[in-house]
Amino acid sequence: MPHFISKNMFLCVNISHNDFFIMPYLRNFRHPNLMILPIILESKSQKVAKKNLDSNSLTTKIDSTHEVLFIRCVVKSDRFLYKIDKLTQVSNLNKIKEILSFLASHVDVISHNLSETKKHTKGSNTPFLLKETQLTGLKPHFIEIGFGSGRHILSLAKSNPKKIILGFEIHAPSIRQVLNAIESYQLKNLYICAADARNAMQLIDSSVANAIFLHFPVPWNNAKHRRVMSRDFLLACFRILRLNGHLNLRSDDLEYVRDSINEMLSAPIAHFEVKKIMRRM
Repeated sequence: MPHFISKNMFLCVNISHNDFFIMPYLRNFRHPNLMILPIILESKSQKVAKKNLDSNSLTTKIDSTHEVLFIRCVVKSDRFLYKIDKLTQVSNLNKIKEILSFLASHVDVISHNLSETKKHTKGSNTPFLLKETQLTGLKPHFIEIGFGSGRHILSLAKSNPKKIILGFEIHAPSIRQVLNAIESYQLKNLYICAADARNAMQLIDSSVANAIFLHFPVPWNNAKHRRVMSRDFLLACFRILRLNGHLNLRSDDLEYVRDSINEMLSAPIAHFEVKKIMRRM
């Protein structure tokens, strides 16, 4: 991912440049070596900034359609690492590079990987890459969460040309790979949303999907709150699935599987099957 390392810290906050506005740092005193720099994209919002003469501060008002990116600043000894934070769902890496390049121009850079390239712009304007707000009214027959390389979701789309397929993914290279495949195979029924499915699924209509696929998610055994599988996720699946629809979970992590079974057993109504597949050596 794009990043740079500098000798000093970027200090030019509360300023605008091109189509983005740089907010003040967010700090957590429990983690003094970590700071978050929010960036507001003006192309997604209507920013109103004005000087407060009493406090000599700059305030910003954003409408409900704003988009905020988060840049992470990690302090390492006498160096500062700037990169995109995991909270940000990245679909246009050139925009991230533009922002980081602007930050880098105000500090003494030690190293970076911000060279311009056109490969990240391909597919960024495709109608098959949806924003979260475009999920309302979409009635997907099949949903896959975290499609990775895209092998399963592409096969699903090619095998069901009259069905609408929706995939969620936050890994930018995987998104670009599948968008390129959509173009290559001339698929008209596969849509991608670069968002955290745990939140975005709330925008999908009820009783529309025949199946939801969650294949080999990151188990996060040491940080279980980050898992996709949870009570809220199950309730969202129950709402979205049609009568006799199903959630298909695959995992090669035994702890994750056992915890998922316990989560399903704690639901008011649970009907599920468990299949164990032994790999040949």
